[in-house]
Amino acid sequence: LHDYLATHAQYDETLQIRDAYTILVKGTGVCQAYTLAYRLLLNRVNITSGTVTSTALNHIWNILLIDGNWYHVDVTWDDSEDMLRHNYFNLSTELIELSREITPGQSAAAVCKDTADNFYIRSGTYIDTYQRRLIAASIAAQVEQGATVIELRFAPDKYDNALLFLKNGKLTAQMVNTQLTDGKTLGEYTLYGEADESILSIKRKN
Repeated sequence: LHDYLATHAQYDETLQIRDAYTILVKGTGVCQAYTLAYRLLLNRVNITSGTVTSTALNHIWNILLIDGNWYHVDVTWDDSEDMLRHNYFNLSTELIELSREITPGQSAAAVCKDTADNFYIRSGTYIDTYQRRLIAASIAAQVEQGATVIELRFAPDKYDNALLFLKNGKLTAQMVNTQLTDGKTLGEYTLYGEADESILSIKRKN
């Protein structure tokens, strides 16, 4: 549901469309439209959810209950212009507060404490190592699965080292390609970095 909204809707601040219907049917709206549409879809599949706001950002997003734990999900901010991403999918309050201030008095700050179903934890793409061979192995695993966008989140103290490694496209490709099968290659890519969240994404060019 998250991926569907992020890939089929388009953020359009000029129209100020805030309802779920318009973003689901016509594919355009602002953060409130994304949030209400996501909540509607979650309700249809019996997933309990709510909303959270940041007055400082004039922004709204969802919280939802998965396996007894609450998580933040911000579909609006995952709707990147040129690629699907999961930077804000199933975050604890500690993680989401790296990018925004939650308006005081909301229960989300108290209940969203878990990380077990965070996208990077569940997908095995959270990396806490300086070893480039292991970083390359994580990239190779995603290439083997046919991913066109490689998503990695690093322990904060490992981010800068990983950024230097991935900026060297030739070295990264060389180390990744040695771990690929059936003639697959990483190829050239565009690198995206989110330093505050310690996230690096690779969009493959072929």
